[in-house]
Amino acid sequence: MEKKARTASPDDAARLSRDLETALQTAHSVAHDLNSLLAVIEGYAEMTRDDVPSDSPAGPHIEQVLRAVKRAKSLVAKLQKTDQDL
Repeated sequence: MEKKARTASPDDAARLSRDLETALQTAHSVAHDLNSLLAVIEGYAEMTRDDVPSDSPAGPHIEQVLRAVKRAKSLVAKLQKTDQDL
């Protein structure tokens, strides 16, 4: 028994286009908000690093936070690039 391929109606295509546009707008908004939060985290981590003595046991932990922020910013940039490519 053969299954017939369903062809999308113009209404289906329009709905899919609207849904995709909504998803992209949401992703862009989330990426923007995440970048703002990352900037705050990065700023406080840098200020803390500057205030903590160089021999403090907290130093490596602060550097780990800064490395994580850098990785997160890179991920957000990739997501934004994907958004622009679509």
